[in-house]
Amino acid sequence: MRPDAIGGYKPVELRLPSQPGDFTLKWVSDRKEVLAESPLRIDGAEVSLELPASAPKGTQIEVLPRGPDGLDGEVRLVSQGKDRTIEAALIRTAKQGGYQPSRLRLPAVPGDYRVLWVADNRAPLVDVPIRVTEVEIAIDAPERAPLGGELSIALKAPDGLDGRLCLFAQGKTPPVTCGLVREDRIAGYVPVRLKLPAQAGTLVLRWLSGRNEVLAERPLTVAEPDGTDPGR
Repeated sequence: MRPDAIGGYKPVELRLPSQPGDFTLKWVSDRKEVLAESPLRIDGAEVSLELPASAPKGTQIEVLPRGPDGLDGEVRLVSQGKDRTIEAALIRTAKQGGYQPSRLRLPAVPGDYRVLWVADNRAPLVDVPIRVTEVEIAIDAPERAPLGGELSIALKAPDGLDGRLCLFAQGKTPPVTCGLVREDRIAGYVPVRLKLPAQAGTLVLRWLSGRNEVLAERPLTVAEPDGTDPGR
């Protein structure tokens, strides 16, 4: 409690619990004495999340929170049967009322997941299932390329993916080189240009998501322009 400069006390704001029911408001002194109390009934409110029932792996979905004004928290993507958060986005109010859409990046592993609206780490206000589906994601590159050259690599996948395309030596990290994945303004993806190493060998091209999940991969042999085998 804080006294007001013009007399009395400043209003106190309390975040109500997510479960409806009968509660009691109590004004408690520093010595834990109850100075005043009043009953409070919390009614149920319609709270929901609008999102697709399914979406391709690795893509980004839009989640629209719906509910009475004054709620907060975050939207979370979790595995089915687990509480570990894979992705989260804050709940933000919209200027015209209601809430702004939240965006979540789906994992690269197909399966059943859940999207939760959680306020202050309490029990979820809403729990909605979503299925992450398998989809064809391909790296369109030749099997062989000349060492030291530059390679333009096309990407074939549904819209909405992100990440980077990296070239790895077999069984080794970090990558030799990487290029960002960018969506084309019309459709698909802008080809990624990578500078190839000056040493011959068999490498691996990997499309990695923003969470370093492998979305697609394919081998690439870097050799002398005359086709000499690596290592000779």
